[in-house]
Parts: sequence; structure tokens; C-alpha cells
Amino acid sequence: MRRVRAHAAAVTPGTTGAHKSAGKSQATASDTAKGRMLHIRLDPELHRKLRLVVAAQDTTLQEWITRTLEDAAERAWPQVTREGSR
Repeated sequence: MRRVRAHAAAVTPGTTGAHKSAGKSQATASDTAKGRMLHIRLDPELHRKLRLVVAAQDTTLQEWITRTLEDAAERAWPQVTREGSR
């Protein structure tokens, strides 16, 4: 079953995305509990491909990107920590 997420325009007050003041985000306690937020710009074609990938894997874009970044960080971490200890 494919998971459906609400569009950012449908965010209700008191949830992430609704805390904007003079164009700047303001972190709330609930934001901190959920983790840090990262905003990135994607080429429209890459975004389309990612949407198809996550739909085929029955996951969300958030979960897929988080898992992919965790895997990349785990692979890179040993080299980073070796170089940092020199």
C-alpha cells in the first residue's frame, strides 16, 4: 500500500511548516523532537524519478532519503574519523 502525505500547503497551525515569521523558519519543541530539517532543491526530473522509486518501494520520500543518507554517512564515517585523528 502506498503512503500518501499531505501537501505542504495543507499544513495546519502548530505543525512543522506553519512556523514562518518574516520568511524565516522558527524551530519548536515538536520540531526538535522529530529531528533536524534539511531543505534542498532538486531538479524536477530527479524529483519525479524519486517519487516513482519510493512509490515502488512502498515508502515515503522522507524515509527513503533518510535511509540513503544514513547509509552514505555510515560508509564515509570510518574514513572521516581516521583522517580526523591524524
